[in-house]
Amino acid sequence: MAAAAATIYFANEATLAVEGQTASNPPSESLAVLKDVEVIAEWEHSELYGFGTTRRVGVCKHTAKCTVKFKYMKYLPTVSGATAWFPMWMADATGATPTGVTVDTNTVRLFKITGVFAPQGSGNSKLQAVVESVYFPKFPLKATENEFVPVEMEGIGTFVTYTNP
Repeated sequence: MAAAAATIYFANEATLAVEGQTASNPPSESLAVLKDVEVIAEWEHSELYGFGTTRRVGVCKHTAKCTVKFKYMKYLPTVSGATAWFPMWMADATGATPTGVTVDTNTVRLFKITGVFAPQGSGNSKLQAVVESVYFPKFPLKATENEFVPVEMEGIGTFVTYTNP
């Protein structure tokens, strides 16, 4: 059996699209100038030890989640209306149009994040990572004097799927 040819992917050519769980909640928006994209699939593990041995006799995993971290710039600065992405995390998850004001509700807006990474050379398969049902527990916006304003986001999703689109 021959080994498959290895492909090298460039992180500096990554794109990221953020969209809601439905096509209009929120509308799909592509974000550009990404930096430091990180996808971490993780599980909690439980180890089983038994009588008569000091060694582990079993292990199981549970509580799966996928943490997504990224920084971006060149975001759409629209604060309200149907095409606003910037304050979407503050909007009501039942379909309310964002106004820039935090909505007093415990319903969480969920997002789907798709990252596509370009391979070295032409003709090779791209690598795509899709993280489902992502929520953002916080929305930090740090502005440093005489610097561009990047947005650093960290969300938690249910799982990640890798494919070659």
